[in-house]
Amino acid sequence: MTFLVCTLPLKAMPKPKEELLQTLSRYKSDRIRGVLLQVYFDPDFLPNEGFDDELESLGRELLDQSGSPFLASLECEVGLSRFETVYLVHIWSEEFHEKNLPAGDLSDMQKWHQESELEELCRFMKSLSDVILSLPIKGLHLVPEPKD
Repeated sequence: MTFLVCTLPLKAMPKPKEELLQTLSRYKSDRIRGVLLQVYFDPDFLPNEGFDDELESLGRELLDQSGSPFLASLECEVGLSRFETVYLVHIWSEEFHEKNLPAGDLSDMQKWHQESELEELCRFMKSLSDVILSLPIKGLHLVPEPKD
C-alpha cells in the first residue's frame, strides 16, 4: 500500500485579542491617544535641526509602505518631550483612540479594533523600533525596549 504524504504550510494561529492588547499596553502612556515610543540618546548627542521631522517622515513612510489600509490610516507625530530630553514617536487615530486614558488602558482599542488590526500594529511597532535602533546614533535606546 502506498500513502501519499502532502505537507501544507501551516498558517500561524492568530493571537488572542487579550495577548495583543497586553503587548500594545507597553506602548500606552498616561493620557496619550494611541501608542507611544520614547527615543532616548547619549547625553552628549545633539540632534540636528529637523531631527523630529526626519523621525516623523520615517514613521509615516513605514505606515504607508505597510500595505495595510488600517496602518496607513493612522497618524504619526514626533516631538520633543516638554519634561525631559526624549523624542516621542506617537502613533494614533483621531477617530478610534480616546484621549485621557491612563497608562496601559487600551479599552478604546479593545472596543474598535479587530485582532488582525492589533496584530498589524504590534508588528509595526516592532519594525519601527528596529529601524530606529539601526540609526547610527551613539547611546540610542527606546522605551519600551523591543521584545522578540
